[in-house]
Amino acid sequence: MASRESDAILTFAKLMTLLPTPERQQLLSRVARPIERLRQLNYDHFEASPFIELAIFDLEEGLHSIASLQSSESRLDGSGSCPVCGSPISDLPDYDDMTYCGSCLNIIADPRERLASGEGFGTFAI
Repeated sequence: MASRESDAILTFAKLMTLLPTPERQQLLSRVARPIERLRQLNYDHFEASPFIELAIFDLEEGLHSIASLQSSESRLDGSGSCPVCGSPISDLPDYDDMTYCGSCLNIIADPRERLASGEGFGTFAI
């Protein structure tokens, strides 16, 4: 279950890196549900682990940071560079969900790694 929720969050985060700021903000409401499911999983199966809760909190804060990045342009077509940071847009058109700004996405890399760790959910085992 944790890996499913983590995948959903990553999908939304990748999409946010490509959209204008108002659309990024709209996606935050769709991320709330998988975040809440991670919290519930922590309470139900990990004894409300403070390590996991902090990683979820940091992930949520990172998502808010991505959503707040100022841009009026879309890069959904995978072309050019990110209007926020100037990095090239990663675009692997033969794969679903593989167009994003890697530099902007790095904002959530650390909390995602902590959640996937042995001290976190170890999401590959769940």
